[in-house]
Formats: sequence, structure tokens, C-alpha cells
Amino acid sequence: AYWLYLFGSIIAVAGFLTPQGAADFGWFAYSPLSDAVRSPGVGADMWIMGLAFSGFGTILGSVNFITTIICMRA
Repeated sequence: AYWLYLFGSIIAVAGFLTPQGAADFGWFAYSPLSDAVRSPGVGADMWIMGLAFSGFGTILGSVNFITTIICMRA
């Protein structure tokens, strides 16, 4: 779960290295600002993929944490 979180974070930050730059729609990615017309380029796609990977890794980490607590209780 940690490696998935780290991989997602690296992908999200790697959007700054693309020729068009990072996503132009900010952190919240509201629908009118996050379409292909207002935010062209690969940076937005990398941000969305990185956020998905990072979120999935965080969810898996929390499931692991809760499962460990349930299984290890006396």
C-alpha cells in the first residue's frame, strides 16, 4: 500500500516535468476547469492518475491497519 501511495505521488508531481506543465485547474479539479479544452496536455492526466493511485494506496493501507487491529486483539 505504501509503494502504491508513493508511486501515485511521484506520478502527480511528475506532471510538472511535462512540456505543457502541471495541471492548470488547481487542487480541486472542478469540472468546467478540468476538461480537455481548458486544461490541455498530459499534466492534468498525470495528476488525475496520480491522485487515483495515491488514494487507492491510502485506502489499502487503512484496510490493512483495521484488519491488523481486528485480527491481533486478545
